[in-house]
Amino acid sequence: MKNKLTILVLLLLCSPLVTHAGDLSFMASTDFASGDAPYALAAGDLNNDGDPDMVTANNGADTVSVFLGNGSGGFAVAVDYTAGSGPYSVAMGKINGDDHVDIVCANRNGNSVSVLSGTGTGTFAAPVHHAINTAPRWVAVEDLNKDGDVDIVTANADNDTISVLPGNGNGTFQPITAFTTGDVPYQVVVDDLTATTTLTWPPPTISATIFPSFLETATAPSMPRSILPRGMAPVRWPQGILMMTATSIL
Repeated sequence: MKNKLTILVLLLLCSPLVTHAGDLSFMASTDFASGDAPYALAAGDLNNDGDPDMVTANNGADTVSVFLGNGSGGFAVAVDYTAGSGPYSVAMGKINGDDHVDIVCANRNGNSVSVLSGTGTGTFAAPVHHAINTAPRWVAVEDLNKDGDVDIVTANADNDTISVLPGNGNGTFQPITAFTTGDVPYQVVVDDLTATTTLTWPPPTISATIFPSFLETATAPSMPRSILPRGMAPVRWPQGILMMTATSIL
């Protein structure tokens, strides 16, 4: 069975700089059919045509759906690719060193992440699965150790950890390392900070576990499932890699 993924194409009917709530309006949304139960979405250029494309993690179908964009807010009919068991979130990155964008999804039921290598034309190879700690909910990709290779990090809500898989730059990974977080981490955001960078996030409804250079941990008040790397109340952190994990009561 197909679900409908509602894409709110944000075509502003006013100036991009909105100064009053009444100035903000949008055209009607457009629905695109995805695989069953899409839980998360990522966007990027998958076929090197300069237009944004989309990928969804379809939790009910154990697939990801690829939508190739036309550059004007429209998308081709989705093409589905097999993922792991219970894909919960999805990210894009150049994992294997061929300069093509690859797809990475976190499989909650399969206790794994799946890497689908891209061809640069919008098509993808069969998934390669990598074991993760219990029930990864969210996945992010970034060069965490500054060696030039993209790494994978997941938020594992069922055992209060994040898992880091250091990449080798060829699609393989070094042994996993787990870090303890706050209670029930649903989401992870990676950011590269400097000593003069100001980090902000929405006020007290948000909390985070911070790992600057994986050396220090700082926590804020309790929070819901979702977080943003930027917000309202400025806070300064030492130089390092920031990983913020959302916490929530299931």
